[in-house]
Amino acid sequence: MSALDDLYKEFREVQYQIELIDNTASETNDRETFEDSYFDTKSMMQSVIDSHVQDTSQEVNVNLPQFSGSYSEWTSFHDTFNSLIHENKGLNDIRRFHYLKGVLKGEALKCIESLKISGANYAIAWDTLKKRYKNTRLIVQEHVQAILNAPPLNKTIYSGLRQLLDTVISNLEALKVLNINTNSWDPLIVPIITQKLDFPTKREWEAKLNSEIPKLADLQEFLNNKCNLLESLNSGNQKLQSSQHKTHAIANHASANDKLTCSFCKKGHFIFQCADFLKLAVTERFNQVKRLNLCVNCLKHNHSALNCKSGSCKECNKKHNTLLHFNKSNQTIIETPQSIETIQQPSSTEPLVVTNHCQFDKPYVLLSTAQIHVEDIHGKYHTCRVLLDVGSQLNFISSTLCKLLNVPLRHTKLTVSGINNTGNTISHSADIKFKSRLSKFSKKQQFFVVDKVTENLPAQTFSSKELNLPQSLQLADPHFNVSGPIDILMGAQLFWQILNKGQISLGHNKPVLQQTHLGWIIGGSLNISPEQNSLNHLVTNCHIGADILHKQVERFFQIEDFGNKRNFSSEEILCEEHFRQNYRRDLDGRFMVQLPFKNDTTPLGNSLQTATKRFIAWRPNFKETPR
Repeated sequence: MSALDDLYKEFREVQYQIELIDNTASETNDRETFEDSYFDTKSMMQSVIDSHVQDTSQEVNVNLPQFSGSYSEWTSFHDTFNSLIHENKGLNDIRRFHYLKGVLKGEALKCIESLKISGANYAIAWDTLKKRYKNTRLIVQEHVQAILNAPPLNKTIYSGLRQLLDTVISNLEALKVLNINTNSWDPLIVPIITQKLDFPTKREWEAKLNSEIPKLADLQEFLNNKCNLLESLNSGNQKLQSSQHKTHAIANHASANDKLTCSFCKKGHFIFQCADFLKLAVTERFNQVKRLNLCVNCLKHNHSALNCKSGSCKECNKKHNTLLHFNKSNQTIIETPQSIETIQQPSSTEPLVVTNHCQFDKPYVLLSTAQIHVEDIHGKYHTCRVLLDVGSQLNFISSTLCKLLNVPLRHTKLTVSGINNTGNTISHSADIKFKSRLSKFSKKQQFFVVDKVTENLPAQTFSSKELNLPQSLQLADPHFNVSGPIDILMGAQLFWQILNKGQISLGHNKPVLQQTHLGWIIGGSLNISPEQNSLNHLVTNCHIGADILHKQVERFFQIEDFGNKRNFSSEEILCEEHFRQNYRRDLDGRFMVQLPFKNDTTPLGNSLQTATKRFIAWRPNFKETPR
């Protein structure tokens, strides 16, 4: 602001000197024009400064909760963000968008990370998150699964009891917030918690019961008292255990280093601490343990897993080491259209198991379509449906639409090849002008005319309610879920020109939204409900080009031919050889070759006199008729 004032002062001094020399009307007009610009600029700068001061005064100093995409965290996150940020009238949409992106992470952030930070995109981002995660059924299901999947206890430790109790109580309270009546769940919840207790604690609890149905409040009080007792005993023994550990630490460390040798790399550490051993796949670890004659449970020598006194696998509680546990990702799956064979890798005590089943899921892939306006020969626009195909090098249009537009056609001869080298011959093309329904984007491009672009897309009409599309988006094809004909196919040349920055993921095994000049297009994997999934018959187009058909027919006749081969004479062979050695082509492209002569010519005898007499006899005739 001060720099602007200094500039104005300097102008006034210079203009004053100019007006002393030339005091005309033009100089006065220059002064007035400059002063108007000066005051307008200063007013604009002052308004920007005032608005900036107002925005900074509305900063939110509360630590907002992070949200990573867990349904169990959505209710708490939504209520907090909605109260502090979304309904805060002192913030504009750009600042709200900044706060929103700052608290998202993981799967939740991927939903909106492709949207540019702008005031218009904030409503789209917030609406997308609500459509994705405001699902009461999934939220309730995740809270119930958290109770059922709470880890069981193997030992009586107060931290494990606290964690089990807190997990159950917190999820029950969350269900109550969702208006789920859990007051009558005691006969169901108490056995679930009891089954997860360690044996001594379970026995102590069962000793307190009588013939009446136990209540959750009684179990909660029992576990709280048990935790308080274990915590007090543990705190009294910590000092004694730490002092004993310090007394024997040095001696144990020295003796361990003397005897400690890794069985795999022969270095001074345990095998389960060996970096080289941990880099191996589970199957390779299992083979190395067998090769080294180690116990598959504790990875040590001189005994087998049946006689091992160490603990079991932490994943499945079976008698093998956790490093040798084969989970689902370590299975080899061989898929065929008729069956799927799942081969479980060998574990420590289980034999090789092979299971066969015929369940084979076919996810449907939704292709991206759009609706555009196409101009006819009279300048009138018609709405048509377009398939966007980045795998095509050319653009195509149906002959039906060409007749409707009445555009002039150009003769061409082009063979278009596809899958398995199948081809079609195209004989016409046309220059088509089209424009977007939702923006100013327009283009004129060459399209090749075909009888039919493709089958109806999608193959069957389906409901779009399960996709939870944001309502504020302008779709390029509002009827993308309705099966219908395709008039135009746009190839890669046009596809990359219509793309805009902006992408929204609708979730796992769901399509993706991409922003373009034609609107938001949708495409990708689509999970269709069983009653809608009659798309098991895949539509396949088979095109046989004229050149391929010709080759097939030619090959047929070659097979039927007896293969009679003509035998050339020696003179014919010499003529052919003479042609190959002596032919040439003139400037007009014609072939020229010397006449061949026989090598073994017989003498003609005394024929010169006879020829001379005949020539003299015919000479008068040549004079009369020289031609």
